[in-house]
Amino acid sequence: DVVAPGVTNIRIGLGPVFTPAYEGSDDYEIKAAPLISFRYLDLVQVDNNQIRVNVFGSDSLFRSEHFKAGPILKLDFGRDETDSPDLLGLGDVGTSLELGVFASYTAGPARARIRAQQDVLSGHSGMRIVGDLGVAVYRSDRLAVTGNLSATWTDSSYMSAFFSVTAAQ
Repeated sequence: DVVAPGVTNIRIGLGPVFTPAYEGSDDYEIKAAPLISFRYLDLVQVDNNQIRVNVFGSDSLFRSEHFKAGPILKLDFGRDETDSPDLLGLGDVGTSLELGVFASYTAGPARARIRAQQDVLSGHSGMRIVGDLGVAVYRSDRLAVTGNLSATWTDSSYMSAFFSVTAAQ
């Protein structure tokens, strides 16, 4: 057996991503992106560059069927001014290590979630809060179709790192 005892699933793959050339860009590009996903029971979840630990959850320290919460750690690779001709002279935004917390509540096919994260490496030095509401429209063993609505709030440090232009620039 390839999967260790207690592991819910492991996914490794590569797929297309349709994304802006940089945050705030009007130009979009299609590129290949890795998928690395690991779940250990309902306790630890790793998705690409993010790790989440459920302190509250079905297999967690504090058992709850509908509520999940705990710490989150995310690596943000920033931005290089060579990502687009539009960014030349604006400088790079460094790699950030974002520490934070999350909470989610699930009721039937619907889920509400909030995540708050602060950079501790001085890549962008900012804070981000993301909230979302999602509804599973269809779910089977192999396929899920969901609708999702999200909103993001950031502080002035985050916005300045990605969107400010100084007189020298």
